[in-house]
Amino acid sequence: MWCGSGRSTRPGLKAQKSSGFGERAPEICVEVLSPSNSKPEMEEKRALFFEAGAQEVWICGLDGKMEFYTADLSAASRLCPMFPGQL
Repeated sequence: MWCGSGRSTRPGLKAQKSSGFGERAPEICVEVLSPSNSKPEMEEKRALFFEAGAQEVWICGLDGKMEFYTADLSAASRLCPMFPGQL
């Protein structure tokens, strides 16, 4: 997980003791698919990431193809525009 400076700590928020992570998502959340992931599961995770404050969600497919999502369904990353679409 990567958080930009000032993102990982926000006034008034305390880290969750049980998980060690803050209550706010990082700017970019990345999911690497496995054969057991379903489309509805990934849609739910994507929605939860945005609800938690993520600016972008990246999904790496089994074939290495990257999908980039923003709240307005952009086809490319705005935060890292040079990131390749295929790994």
